[in-house]
Amino acid sequence: MSVSLLDQAPSILGIEIKSPNRARAHAPHTALPVHARRPRLDAEATLPEAMRMLMRHALEHALANVPAIVETGDVVAIHQMRVGLRRLRSAVFAFEPVLDLTEAEELIVGVKQLFALLGNVREADVFLAETLPTIPPSVLPKRRRTMLERILATYRLAALAELQAYLTGTDFAHMRAHLDGWIEDGDWLADPATSDQPVRDFALDRLRHMRRKFAKLGKRAMAGSLDDWHRLRIMAKKLRYASESLMPAIGDIIDAGYGKRLSKLQDSLGHINDAHSVRALLDRARHVAPARSRQAYAGSMRACTGWGQATARAASRKIADDWSTFQAG
Repeated sequence: MSVSLLDQAPSILGIEIKSPNRARAHAPHTALPVHARRPRLDAEATLPEAMRMLMRHALEHALANVPAIVETGDVVAIHQMRVGLRRLRSAVFAFEPVLDLTEAEELIVGVKQLFALLGNVREADVFLAETLPTIPPSVLPKRRRTMLERILATYRLAALAELQAYLTGTDFAHMRAHLDGWIEDGDWLADPATSDQPVRDFALDRLRHMRRKFAKLGKRAMAGSLDDWHRLRIMAKKLRYASESLMPAIGDIIDAGYGKRLSKLQDSLGHINDAHSVRALLDRARHVAPARSRQAYAGSMRACTGWGQATARAASRKIADDWSTFQAG
C-alpha cells in the first residue's frame, strides 16, 4: 500500500478492524489479546539479519493486539502492545553501538508517542486494580475512594477513546508503513563493514557492557533518590528484553540465571514506580473531575500523593536488600 493512498483512506495495513456494530463475515468471535513468543535468534546470523528479525518479531507482537484494543479496549491487549513496543525499543537500544539512527528519528518519536497513549490507559488500569485497593481507609475514606474510582474510570474511557482513534487513523497507518520500510529496507548500519559480523560476537560484548552499566546505576541508586531507582527500573527493562533476545546467540557463555534474578528485581522496582507515579496520574486525570467534585478530588490527590511517596520510600529501603541479593547471584 502506498503512503499516498493512506492520505485518502486510513488503514492499519492488514490488521483487521471492524465496527463493533457490524457482524464479522469470517470471524464472529471477539478479538483476543496476543502474548509474545520468545524469538529464536540464530548465532550465525549477521548483525542486519539478527536486528531485522528481532525488530520484526516485536512489531508483529505489538500490532497483533490492535484488534482487541480497538474492539474492546482489553486490559491485557493494551499491556501486550506496550510489551511489543518496549521490545522493539529494546532491540534498537541493544544494537545502538552499530546503528545510524538518523533516518529513524521521526519514527522513534512516533513510537514514543504511541507508547504514551497506551501508558495513559495502562496506568489507570494499574491504579484502579492494584494501587487503589492498597491505600488504607485512614488515608482515603470510603466516600473519597468511590469518587476516585468513578473519576479514574471516566479518565480511562477518555484515554482509551483517544488511543482507539489514533490506532484507526491515518497517522498510525503512516507510522506503521514507514516503520516497516525502515526495518526491511533501511540503511541503518553505521559502518557497512559490520554487515557480515556474526551476531554471536557482538551479543557477548554488548550484554557484558549493559550489565556493567546496570551495576553502576544500581550502586548509584543505593545511595541516591527515588529518581535513581526509576532510572534503574528503565535500564532493567532494557537489559531484560535485550538479554532474552541475545542470549540464544551466545548459549551458556554467561550466567543464564541472571535473567530470572533480573525479572524478580524488576518486579520490585515496578512496585516503587507504581507508588511514586500516583501524583502524575491523578494530575493528568483531574480535568475529567466534575466541578462539584474538584475540591474533594484535590484533597484526595494530596492524600494519595503523600501515601505514594511514603510507600515508595519504604519500598526503596527494602529493595536495597533485593539489590544485594541480585548482585550476589
